[in-house]
Amino acid sequence: MIFHEWLPTAVIGALLGLHWIGIRKTSETTKEDIIKHDAEFSLRLDRQLDLIKANQLKKLDTEVHLLLCRNSMLETKLAFQEMLKKEFSTLSDKIDDLERHVKKTNGEYDGQMDRRK
Repeated sequence: MIFHEWLPTAVIGALLGLHWIGIRKTSETTKEDIIKHDAEFSLRLDRQLDLIKANQLKKLDTEVHLLLCRNSMLETKLAFQEMLKKEFSTLSDKIDDLERHVKKTNGEYDGQMDRRK
């Protein structure tokens, strides 16, 4: 991951260095040569920057996609948990009803509805 963070800076630095060397290596450089060299360098630099931007956009697009997938998974998990809570609550109520029924049938129920005592 660290490689991707400093790579764009290294590429731009290398291009700047090559640009500087390209201008200085000839002793008979004219103003037109410098302007031409600068224009070529600007085009190369613009292409590199466009590639870097495109790669960054792809990376961001991938991260957004992963976050959306994770969000969807979390929503599904929450919906499943809510469903389980409802089912557990229903089962718990049914178990309580069965316990009351068994105790009432056995005569052990001490609730207000038991009038035999």
